[in-house]
Amino acid sequence: MDTEFTRQFSLVTREADAAERTVPAVISTTYPVQRGGFAEILAHAPGSIDLSRQPLPLIESHDTSKVNIGAVEALHLDGDKLRGIVRLGKSSRALELWPDIQSGIVRSVSVGY
Repeated sequence: MDTEFTRQFSLVTREADAAERTVPAVISTTYPVQRGGFAEILAHAPGSIDLSRQPLPLIESHDTSKVNIGAVEALHLDGDKLRGIVRLGKSSRALELWPDIQSGIVRSVSVGY
């Protein structure tokens, strides 16, 4: 059985920075997610999330065999939310995705834990 979980996170596309290819994101919240008979609620109290592991790799479709398309940095808790900045790299795939992120076509990605 695969024990890795994923959650969707939201990009704040209206605040995208084209020059830096960055976009603020809400990485996780305390919103309950149903997990086959129980509601999973992630803790967001100070000390409950290890922020020392940043920057985190930004991978496409949770496929760790692919090259990272960027990084998630500046992680910080903001009430019941974990926020950060998504920075896309200069690979051809990252550059291909950037216009769709800017225009709001791609508004969310997922995070594995």
